[in-house]
Amino acid sequence: MKRGAFLRIVLFACLWAAPAAAVDLTYEGEDGPLIYRFEPRTGTLNDLQVICADGFTFYPAFHGGITSFELGGKRLKPWHNLHTTRLVHEVRTQDFYQAHFNWSFNGEELDILIDLQLRGRTLVIQTKALGPPGQVVEFGPDRSEDTPDPKVVVLPFGHNVLWSNNVFISAVIDPSLSAASSIRPLNAIHSAASAYYSDLASYAPRTGGLRNRLNETIFLTVSSRIEETFVSFSNPVSPYREFLSDKIVLGLWRTSFSRAQTDIETLAGWGMTGLLVVLHYWQKYGYDDGYPTTYPAGNIFGGPSGLSRISRLCRDCGYGLALHTNYVDFYPDSDVWQPADIALSSGGNWVTSWYNPTTGIQSFLMKPGRAVDYARLYEPSIHGDYLTTAGYLDVHSAILPSFRVDFDARAIGAGQQRLTFEAYRDLFGYLRSVHQGPVLGEGYGYAAPVWAGHIDALEGDPRSLFDIELGREGSQVPILVDYKLRVLHGLFVLHGAGYYERFYHDPSPLTDEKLERYRATELAFGMAGFLSNPFVHGLSKTDILREYCFLKHLQSYYLTAEVSDISYWVDGELMTASAALNRILPSVSNAGVNDALLERLAKVRVLYDNGFILCVNRSSSSSWERSENGSSYSLPPGGFLGLLPGEFVAYTAIVQGVKRYVIWPAEPPCLGSLDNGS
Repeated sequence: MKRGAFLRIVLFACLWAAPAAAVDLTYEGEDGPLIYRFEPRTGTLNDLQVICADGFTFYPAFHGGITSFELGGKRLKPWHNLHTTRLVHEVRTQDFYQAHFNWSFNGEELDILIDLQLRGRTLVIQTKALGPPGQVVEFGPDRSEDTPDPKVVVLPFGHNVLWSNNVFISAVIDPSLSAASSIRPLNAIHSAASAYYSDLASYAPRTGGLRNRLNETIFLTVSSRIEETFVSFSNPVSPYREFLSDKIVLGLWRTSFSRAQTDIETLAGWGMTGLLVVLHYWQKYGYDDGYPTTYPAGNIFGGPSGLSRISRLCRDCGYGLALHTNYVDFYPDSDVWQPADIALSSGGNWVTSWYNPTTGIQSFLMKPGRAVDYARLYEPSIHGDYLTTAGYLDVHSAILPSFRVDFDARAIGAGQQRLTFEAYRDLFGYLRSVHQGPVLGEGYGYAAPVWAGHIDALEGDPRSLFDIELGREGSQVPILVDYKLRVLHGLFVLHGAGYYERFYHDPSPLTDEKLERYRATELAFGMAGFLSNPFVHGLSKTDILREYCFLKHLQSYYLTAEVSDISYWVDGELMTASAALNRILPSVSNAGVNDALLERLAKVRVLYDNGFILCVNRSSSSSWERSENGSSYSLPPGGFLGLLPGEFVAYTAIVQGVKRYVIWPAEPPCLGSLDNGS
């Protein structure tokens, strides 16, 4: 039997006398009723339909729910039609529905509890297995059906949203409530009316063979406005968000402390203030070697005395200082190497982590639950000797918790990605308390929603997992800024747009055009400034001052403000993201969505609640003629305008045929024009 026939014919043997009546959970919105209809037949989310106000009806989770399970000694799929299904019990109220199902096969049973609760226009779907652990293998919404011409929009720094028939649909699994070992996003077209657009939760066995018991929560939202489909979890607000609003992060990867010291002295000599220095090369055994052993400072870089001089210099300049540490990769040459603290795979083998190609040493995954214990061995000494004012963690915040899971059945929470999340969350809090300041980390767009607010600042590489798998560079991610600005912006601070060598596969040379495209990305997404190894990349004084001065001034207006309006210049008019997508998506294939949005959404206007206006042109080829507050500006590719009427203006724009770099009023060292770095 083909999967496509799943709802077209009677597929399951239902053992009750008559089918139970469907239940409607209805949201009454300004655009009319939105109905989530559940007909309890199969015990899967295949029983769920969505009916929009205009009559558009579709299945948001065709074949969804439990998609793979083991019963009676056999691996089964629900559509195999080998098991029997019985509805055991129902609870119905106006905004809540619960169904208890029993599946049986070859004398073994699986009991499933499905809860549906309406929260605004979002349907919260919780599914639990009630029987013994180990029966469910995979779970998720699977794919849509009856969604004509579907397109999957990947939100930078967010999740996927499905577009069909001018309706936006999101179905996101909450990782903080999941018992799965892995949660991965899906993005593929199944047919002309069906797409994989949500998440897949997998339950791999712990050592000993047992899987964890199913427990998953999906947030399903349908709307004609894409921003109403944005899912936000219970992330806290960073206590250092306001503190970081006037900081420019300086990332240094110098091979000696003397060179790093010279870099800092040079920038200080130019009059730069408010830098937060992250020193990546300093560790006892060198970079990416010997971890978690990092203290004391490595002699290959200049030893403890050399690092102490940098620490003293930062204090004298009023700069913050953070040192690069890592409690993910456990190296056999560490001073505290302990095989008992290596994470195990399902098969009981050590889980490999980063391989250092320079030294030829393979690291292994430290049990996430032991990360804080090892941090206690080093972080207090790091802070005590080098007077750090912030912490920096490599890897932890650049990954999904699914990437680093310990399956050792002896460990509490073995085989659950949620336990990795909790362990690293606690690690961030510990470093914050030790260094008495913010914790920064490596970052990617796909991981930002998980860690926002739990960590204080991340590198702002905008790429999704799909971007990385397809080999895209950061400059190829569209500036679809709505999710980042509406959901994450108020939680913590993202700085930069990633390392130059990640934003561009080939960053050399970093021309004005490349630097301006990078800066346009920072500004559009509302990032803090980032000087990433500027002297190693060969940046001139003018280049460095432009990055510092523009971001230093502009971020002071938007980092602590909230967004009031976001609009895109499409076909000669400003429009919302929803209107823009409705215009663009019908004429492109799903494979062509990214490339289409890259240029069609390249001109964005953001209004903040303090009255600050930011217009950014990240088009690769065309200028943008803007009129704001009675004045006209010609924004070239990579150009921008930042304006608080009557108080402040900054721009990269064409004035009388010449590209000008202007901030007014400006503080030293940014007085006047930056055309010549003066």
